[in-house]
Amino acid sequence: MEKNLAGGAVLAAVLSLLVIGCRPGDRVERRIEDGVEVVLNHAEPYRLPGRPAKLSLREELTIDFGRDDIGALGIANAIDFEVDDAGRIYFLDSNAKRDTIFLFDETGHFLRSFGRKGQGPGEIQWILFTRFDAAGNLIISDHMNRKVLTFDDSGRLLGEQKFPAGPGRPIVLPLDGGTYLCLRQNRSEKSPMPEDVFCLLNGEFREIAVLDRRTTYDPDTLGFRGVVSQPVLRCVLAAGHLYVVNEDRGYEILKYDQAGKLVRKIRKEAVSVEIAEDVKRERTKMFEEMGGKVWFPKHWPPISTFFVDDREMIFIRTFEAGERPGESRFDVFDEDGVFFSRISLQVFAPGDREAAVRFKNGRLYAFKEKPDGFREFKVFRMTWTE
Repeated sequence: MEKNLAGGAVLAAVLSLLVIGCRPGDRVERRIEDGVEVVLNHAEPYRLPGRPAKLSLREELTIDFGRDDIGALGIANAIDFEVDDAGRIYFLDSNAKRDTIFLFDETGHFLRSFGRKGQGPGEIQWILFTRFDAAGNLIISDHMNRKVLTFDDSGRLLGEQKFPAGPGRPIVLPLDGGTYLCLRQNRSEKSPMPEDVFCLLNGEFREIAVLDRRTTYDPDTLGFRGVVSQPVLRCVLAAGHLYVVNEDRGYEILKYDQAGKLVRKIRKEAVSVEIAEDVKRERTKMFEEMGGKVWFPKHWPPISTFFVDDREMIFIRTFEAGERPGESRFDVFDEDGVFFSRISLQVFAPGDREAAVRFKNGRLYAFKEKPDGFREFKVFRMTWTE
């Protein structure tokens, strides 16, 4: 979903996937806090009986974004996408000049574009959140036009609904059962900076539950943070549940139902990764050229970004180095929140935490950067083995 609800971009080239260290024979640690199950994971994966922990990939499809026909569509720089249950791929590009949604079939052939760029009825200005409803229709949350649009797979507009224009610049996405996921801002006289809040709204757009919140830092006082410029607060919708991570909570994933009830907390011992001096020098120079001041925390945040597949397996991208140059570490949790595998993926991303990837129907969908600077879109069949 969305830029998975907080910003979108590009995971790529999955060349090697390794399991690194397990905890054989360990019993999964769980406890109850305020009536909620908490799963306690350690720095190394559990070895679960009957749970294969090594992932192998077989490439099934490549779409070369350096092709002339892709260039003619105007989406050579598209970095976000969605995949429906039939395996059709919807590339999303708010910067496109005419249409903003480009549909390819499961074999990689272009079918049609729709979602005209603009500010009028049925038009899209900036795609932020996306998801599919139970009927397979694509729901788009347009941040700039402050509305939600629903399209079928032929590109026909089925409906359009305006956001409420209340305080906090709310951005909403309709969920099943008539509720809405909302990202808004609170402002208080006690703090010069707004507080970002993920909450649920009812059909009248009244708040019924708060999922999580965080206060942004004040760049006028502190300067800009040189890495991950905005603290991580992200929400993902998968298989009828809402998953939230918040940098302020450390390495923790909150799992809610769509009524806003907290059903599980998933925690893991985080690995502290110091920010390299060459990164600090490069970012300092960049901000100084922009005329701003910059500061750095000692460590990277524990979580960069995360994804949840249709079976509710969770893939957490960390800032740990991968097994080979250019690769990143991903922690993998099963549907019960148990950390059972660690894999190493080659990642192409334009930002510290931006990555677009989908795990769906046993496949991995991702971008890969080519030597010529263009990208390829890859589809891999995923197989878990002992």
